[in-house]
Amino acid sequence: MKLAHIDDFKVGMSHTLTQTIDAEKVAQFIALCGDKNPIHHDAEYAAQTQFKRPIAHGFLTASFFSPIFGLHLPGPGAIYVNHNLRFLKPVFVGDTVDVIATIREVDTERKRVYFDTICTINGERVIEGDAQLYVPTPTESGQQALDAANIQI
Repeated sequence: MKLAHIDDFKVGMSHTLTQTIDAEKVAQFIALCGDKNPIHHDAEYAAQTQFKRPIAHGFLTASFFSPIFGLHLPGPGAIYVNHNLRFLKPVFVGDTVDVIATIREVDTERKRVYFDTICTINGERVIEGDAQLYVPTPTESGQQALDAANIQI
């Protein structure tokens, strides 16, 4: 694996990550962030809402952009600057979501990569947005640190 470099990116490049949002991921997210809203984990409570069953936290689903940006596109060394999200439809526990980031613009002078971001279930958008990442100039010591970390994808 190598550190990201701004010259490596072109408009239209894309990466997709597919994740099934299961009860274990929801429980881990609750433990991590502390959001114990019963709409996310209590089937009896959720049955009385407009959704009729538990829905995943919006940020749980959106969190899967992080491994795309940190490991794949742009990849190691990239730094999140901004991410605007619109939550269009609920994601239910058990849904399989395609998380897609596509390069919309590359600003080599400012070392910024701009993305269109979407999450879909069976081709239907449930989240959409846009993100900006900073891609610093890689250094030899940074590459050595990445190599030493022995990160497995």
